[in-house]
Amino acid sequence: MTPAVGPEDGATNVTLHGTNFVAMSAADGMLVCRFGDAMVNATFVSGAALRCTAPPAALALAGATLVGSGAVLVQMSLNRQEFYSGAPFAYMPRTGTLLPPVPSSKGLRGGSVALVARSTALDPHFA
Repeated sequence: MTPAVGPEDGATNVTLHGTNFVAMSAADGMLVCRFGDAMVNATFVSGAALRCTAPPAALALAGATLVGSGAVLVQMSLNRQEFYSGAPFAYMPRTGTLLPPVPSSKGLRGGSVALVARSTALDPHFA
């Protein structure tokens, strides 16, 4: 499965790799991916690939069994009932998320200093 990580707000296009996938119409709604407890429609790409869009973490993580820190199991189904083995997908904060300021000290001549940090969890420049 690629990618195996995406932002908490979802909308990541995820490709599931395998063999012998069957071409089905997305309109019938039977070909689905399940991220934790959230089902989303899947699109047939080829006999070796399906594509689906990750739902927001709030939907996927609600009631789901976690397979790591912020990660859920992604599975696929051809009938919305029988799900096939999957792989973990981790939700991370978006790049540039500002974290709450943390007061760190008072200045000697008045005023104060606050630490403001930015999350770089999904920023390739900081990987």
